[in-house]
Amino acid sequence: YFKQFYCISMSLFLSLAAPSLSNAANCLPFGDLGVTQDSSQQVVDYKSVFLSCTNPKDKKLFVLRQFQLNGVESALVVDPNNLRTQLISASCLQDCRELTENEYENSVYGRIHSESVSAPFPLQNDGIVSGYSKKVQISVTIDMCPSKKGISQNVYDKLKEIAADNKAPFPVGIALTKKWMKTYPKQFRWLKEQMLSGTFDILWINHSDTHPYKSGVALSKNFLLSKNIDFTAEVLGTEASFIEAGITPSLFFRFPGLVSSQEQIESLADWGLIPLGSNTWLAKGERPKASQSIILIHGNRNEPQGETLFLNYVETKSADIAWASVLNLLGI
Repeated sequence: YFKQFYCISMSLFLSLAAPSLSNAANCLPFGDLGVTQDSSQQVVDYKSVFLSCTNPKDKKLFVLRQFQLNGVESALVVDPNNLRTQLISASCLQDCRELTENEYENSVYGRIHSESVSAPFPLQNDGIVSGYSKKVQISVTIDMCPSKKGISQNVYDKLKEIAADNKAPFPVGIALTKKWMKTYPKQFRWLKEQMLSGTFDILWINHSDTHPYKSGVALSKNFLLSKNIDFTAEVLGTEASFIEAGITPSLFFRFPGLVSSQEQIESLADWGLIPLGSNTWLAKGERPKASQSIILIHGNRNEPQGETLFLNYVETKSADIAWASVLNLLGI
């Protein structure tokens, strides 16, 4: 998939990403946590690229997106060793050039990305579905699909309790739809507050814009496989909306219903993204394994049975659970 990455226009970004590092303190517009409570950011000219650059500390970074953030040429970058993303001003990047196949293949990012978008291409639950690490760890991912019911505050309050007991931020992946984010600005702001306060360590997972679904329709024609879906807008458009709302998108995309096609997986490959599934969708009857489980529950009150099962599991097993982020489960 490496050769599919390249986007056509990179010359402007390459010319701007020069070593003018005098104001390196302003390199990260959203700070070290990649979050700001200002949800009125302006993103224009959002494009997919694939470059290798270094930051002011000579650390290698892969550039996946270029865009203007509030009029400033900026980039979404990933650390190829730990898969963590950051927003950075282009003026703080130097020695930028097209990423070589050797760099990609010999990076942690390249290995995991390539495996996640390779055949076979199942209709449901493609991509990363469990961890690689040998440690006994469990990761919680919470899907925030469009909903008329808001937020599952009981679930998030339980995570706050665990964070307080452990005296450490609770690692959680929040699979966020643009539609839920726009419908519930107060609750979205609260989620950001939990990260900024050190209560949660949130991995912001792209879960599409509209998350279409029709009851009774076959999976092969449902969710993002429905008619008239603009897949680019559902993915890259939502990424840009995350940034405009003050959060940094991760590398992960979770398909609505975990339903996808080979063509869509190959599009994610082109954009450098990693599809994220689950081996423990609680409301579907799946139960956590002894280790390496990626739990899927809904945090929008649409799936109360999943909430109850999760809370019961935590109540009986919490003391024995090593909670970890999805990144930790991947051996990072």
